[in-house]
Formats: sequence, structure tokens, C-alpha cells
Amino acid sequence: MIFLQQETADPSVGSLLLKTATSMLREVLLRLPELARELEQPKTKHRTLLAKLASALPVSQEWTLALDELEDSGMDLRPRLPLPGERELTGASRGLERTAVPLSEIVVPLKLDPLTVADDSAFLDRIENQINLPNYVKTGINTLY
Repeated sequence: MIFLQQETADPSVGSLLLKTATSMLREVLLRLPELARELEQPKTKHRTLLAKLASALPVSQEWTLALDELEDSGMDLRPRLPLPGERELTGASRGLERTAVPLSEIVVPLKLDPLTVADDSAFLDRIENQINLPNYVKTGINTLY
């Protein structure tokens, strides 16, 4: 059982069952390219899956993904500092004309990860293959499970 309701949270989250949320996420992640193509089209009243998902939420609202660094938003996620001895800032230059690639050509279907280690039979194998973890973590974590 999971309890997500809190006073400062979106009311839709607290009333959503974990089973429902997991099912919705699994379906949406598998259909990312299709949904991206749908978003690239002018808005219509009958957005198939998006409309279905929105109607499942108790509060009427439109949710979108804010994907980092797909196009310049005027907000930098990292400092753009000059390199030693240089005057130019690092990172992408502002104001350059760029041809945007449609989101539907970038995203791919994704599989929802299991929610817990107990649900994930491949968890320990994936930990052992992480190049950013020290060996004592990779080998020692098996003794905890």
C-alpha cells in the first residue's frame, strides 16, 4: 500500500490508486512516439489516449512533459562560464537559428521500471554492471538481499 496524499500535493495524486497510476504510466511510456506525433498536430477535441488519461484524473487539467534541453528556453541548466583565458561562454550560443527535430523523431518507447527491488529480478545484475559504482558496492550489495 502507498499513501501519496498530502496537503501541499496536487489533489489528483492523492486520490489516484497505485495500480491505476502504474497502468497509465506503462501505457504512456510504451506509446511515447505516437503521443509525441499527436502533440505535434494542432490541438483537437479528440486526443485519443491523452483524452482518456485526462478523464481518469479527478481534477480536469492538462499535463505535459517538460523535457530538458530539447530547445532553448532561455533558462540554463548549467552555468555558462568562460574557459580559462577565453572570453566566450561555454555551451550553446543564444540566438543561432536551428532547425528543430520533431519530438516524435527523438523519443522511443520506454518500459516502466519495477517500483521496488523485490519486483525487479534483474536489479542486482544491473547494479553489478554499473561503471560508476565502486567494486565494494557492486559485490557487497548482494549480501543485503
